[in-house]
Amino acid sequence: MTHPIDLYELMPAVHRREDAGLAYPLEALLDIISTEAGHLQRDIAGLWDDFFIETASEWVIPYIADLVGSTPLHRVTGSWRADVAGTISYRRRKGTLIMLEELAAAVTGWGARVVPFFEELEWAQHLDHLRRTPATMPGRLDRVGTVNIGNVDAMDRLGDPFDDVVRSVDIRPFGAGRGRHNIKKIGFFLWRLRSNPLTGVEPVPAAGHPHGYHLSPLGNSAPIFTNDRRQPGGRPTEIDLPGPIRRLALLSDVEAAAAAGQATSRYYGPDTERSLVVAVGSPIGTLADQAIPASRVTVCNLSTWRLPPAGKDVAIDPLLGRMTLAPSAEPGGDETVRIGYCYGFSGGPGADLGGGPYDREPSTARRLPSGSVDRTFRRVVASVDPGTGPWSSSVGGAIDDWLLVSPPPERAVIEIIDSGTYHEGSLDIALPRDAALEIRSADRQRPVLDVTGLTVHGAGGGTLRLDGLAVVGSPLRIGDGMAGVTIRHATLVPGQSFDAEGVAEHPSAASIVATTDASGCPVTLTNAIVGPIRLPAEGWSLIASDSIIDSPADETAIGGAAGDHGPACDLRWVTVLGDVRVRSILYASDVLFLDRVEVQRTQAGCIRFSYVRDTATTPRRYRCQPDLALADAAPAQGAAIRSRLRPRFTSRQYGQPGYGQLAVDAAEEIKTGGAGSPPPGPERRRPEGEAEMGAFSRALEAQRTANLQIRLDEYLPAGFEPGLIFVT
Repeated sequence: MTHPIDLYELMPAVHRREDAGLAYPLEALLDIISTEAGHLQRDIAGLWDDFFIETASEWVIPYIADLVGSTPLHRVTGSWRADVAGTISYRRRKGTLIMLEELAAAVTGWGARVVPFFEELEWAQHLDHLRRTPATMPGRLDRVGTVNIGNVDAMDRLGDPFDDVVRSVDIRPFGAGRGRHNIKKIGFFLWRLRSNPLTGVEPVPAAGHPHGYHLSPLGNSAPIFTNDRRQPGGRPTEIDLPGPIRRLALLSDVEAAAAAGQATSRYYGPDTERSLVVAVGSPIGTLADQAIPASRVTVCNLSTWRLPPAGKDVAIDPLLGRMTLAPSAEPGGDETVRIGYCYGFSGGPGADLGGGPYDREPSTARRLPSGSVDRTFRRVVASVDPGTGPWSSSVGGAIDDWLLVSPPPERAVIEIIDSGTYHEGSLDIALPRDAALEIRSADRQRPVLDVTGLTVHGAGGGTLRLDGLAVVGSPLRIGDGMAGVTIRHATLVPGQSFDAEGVAEHPSAASIVATTDASGCPVTLTNAIVGPIRLPAEGWSLIASDSIIDSPADETAIGGAAGDHGPACDLRWVTVLGDVRVRSILYASDVLFLDRVEVQRTQAGCIRFSYVRDTATTPRRYRCQPDLALADAAPAQGAAIRSRLRPRFTSRQYGQPGYGQLAVDAAEEIKTGGAGSPPPGPERRRPEGEAEMGAFSRALEAQRTANLQIRLDEYLPAGFEPGLIFVT
């Protein structure tokens, strides 16, 4: 620790007395010298800190990396510090499975498991040297390849990272489901999706099935994920990695808990480390007090919505995201059913899309200009009494409280502090003149607004911000008197709602529409997921970044009403699933225009580093695909090139874990042909042409994969061939 330097205090008292009589000129001089001496002192102290990677300044890290011979990596996080710090530790354990798994997880940020496939090969037994498989591997009898088909769990794990059935040699190169089992092959199984925990959510009753529920509060069918809880040291097991839970794994888990008389199991329980819990009781009670014990839980295939067997209160299907309650376990009176579970989705820091239980940076409504007085009306909304300050149990009630103040404050923030479902009916929000309303969720929460109507209009100059929410049941209708609407880290569910089977109920319905009397305003999407947008060309503009605009019916995603052209657009890092018919595109970068694009005004604007059909009517295009690939190709190759470069996704159905994620076999020109976005911190712009196009550009999947390949060249034992296998 350094202490301030004050040279004047070190001067003899006689000089200070003389200085006082001369109006302190010496003190003024020594103050300047003391300040500079302090800078020098801190710089010397910093030199000592820079000897250590843990405390070194950011600019010193490349020099330390050069000293230990650490190859530079792509910047997928804010710093290179952790990778350099682990270099010596990795080299001391070079080639071991635990080290390779830690390395893969560290440089990619994904879940990872390493499988040496040469250990999974069958061999010919010799009668004088019998080699039996240890009892810890019940999936097979021995190394001669005899499979114990009576072990249902082993059969269920065939082909996955925890498959322990031996194989014969496969000499083909690594590929999708082939070329794995050979002497030189080592597989790196990677989980790209994240597990997102939700607590205290309200499952959606399945229409036509009186005792059936969709676990998702949106009403869609999607698998339950394990709660990602990787621990340092040791190899990760199936429960430690963020993937869908197998039915047999969950069934064995709850049966083991029931046999031991335990209320919780490895997967099931109310604490934050578990992946799933079901509770029935009063809405003001806690999940821990009202949780159905694991001994009363079973696992079934609920494609037919079967009831739990006798002696069980709840049946769960983790692959379909469904459950059924026994009639005796159904809530009565004012009781409710609440659950905690984890769902999978793409993203990561900087690339989180839609409403979700992740950290969000403070929005502009939380920051005030320097020296100003905060006159913002604030109201907390919760499904139960949070116990502090004014609160409301509904969003509509909180807005009414604001408007009843005379005169209403110009700024209002309605914050929802839990992940409950709020059945608001029809919300008609009339903003006073120049008023700003923000409806947001707390960090790490995802509340659901279930509305039959959602309209906003004002007396002039009003602004609305939706932040961190998921809205089902109705489009957002924008009326007259608005100066701007912002959708940030929120989801306006494409298709508005889901039917009994979890499929979009209104695939052609829009998510954002303008009323007939609206004069127009800017609509801004930031890290949002929305359905089709229907806005007129005159007076309106659409500004979107890091977002997905989806037409489930494969119709117009951005356009005007009744087939007219839509507003002027500014699109950056956006995936558009559907046609685009707009007045103009002022700027578009790193955008996936999956279907047709028709722009009226082609004289102004630019589209760069994007995928847009070569037959599209657009302003000038720069380094777009397939234009770039077709430029040097023969005409006869055009059809094959267009087919190869067309973006492919893990899933195009909203609600599925891989929604909007580029498929593993998508063209490299799409996965690495974007311009990218500026990395965090005061750093120069990332070189062009190395990021994926579309909404998940900031996830930097191509860079994470490249980082792993760079490190494997150094740490993989000589002679072995690595293969990257993406589980999710």
